[in-house]
Amino acid sequence: PPLIKILHKTKIPEPPLNQPIPAVINALINLDLSDKKNSGFGYSALFPKVEAKANAEHVINILDAAIAYYPKEELDQLAPPIITLIRKMHKLAPEHVQKFMAWLLLPSDAERSRPLGKSDTLSARLLRLSTEALTPTLRTSISAMMFELSGEDSTRFVHNVGYGFATGFLVSQ
Repeated sequence: PPLIKILHKTKIPEPPLNQPIPAVINALINLDLSDKKNSGFGYSALFPKVEAKANAEHVINILDAAIAYYPKEELDQLAPPIITLIRKMHKLAPEHVQKFMAWLLLPSDAERSRPLGKSDTLSARLLRLSTEALTPTLRTSISAMMFELSGEDSTRFVHNVGYGFATGFLVSQ
């Protein structure tokens, strides 16, 4: 809980991945965040009853700020831990928080009315990075996250990100 509190209370600095954010993210991805004994650590600390979506939204905002700030080459090292934490949070989240996370990270229906990846939304920037040759680690992390946000269903994944963006990941997996 103290790590989650530090992460949530820390405003996103300029540049976005100044300390303590990377240290807290790395610590969180290496801890067991599940709440096996209802100890108050996992589920309730990550997703408190009052603001269940707040921590997930803050971590996604950190990812958004990092993608906007850093060049692609640096993102390949800096962003995968954030994406790993988002994936871990998504697996542990209650259903309404999972839907909220998918809403924030996957292309919207309005975005699908145009070619995917062409706008300046977070989902479009993630899709463009998922095909970037210079960022192999980030490319795999983003595709895996979007696949998990799609319920690990290949049909939903193709619907959410488009056939072109989904093909490479599905073939490699």
